[in-house]
Amino acid sequence: APPISTFPQGLPIIFGPEERELEIFTLYKKMQLLFEPLDLTVKQLILSPQHHWEILLSNNAVVYLKEAEPLSQLELLVNLYRKITADREKEPKSIDLRYNSGLAVKWE
Repeated sequence: APPISTFPQGLPIIFGPEERELEIFTLYKKMQLLFEPLDLTVKQLILSPQHHWEILLSNNAVVYLKEAEPLSQLELLVNLYRKITADREKEPKSIDLRYNSGLAVKWE
């Protein structure tokens, strides 16, 4: 593959196993739709070798998801996002939804 620095500006960066490229791209498109109500976009989507998703959003927050059922985890996040950020002046640095009974938010 050519170096990322040669890609046109504004394209999303998507990484994952080559044999799952269609699944990952389809998931990317669905994620974009989920984040629209929050005025956020997905800048980068990675299926890591450690079997979790890493999503870089347009506000530079990183979202971590379990590999299984990422869309249901994101629906939870989208429903809670305004509550999570309501009393904060800054955007979260990261949001980790890999826990079975909650999530963790790291602030700048």
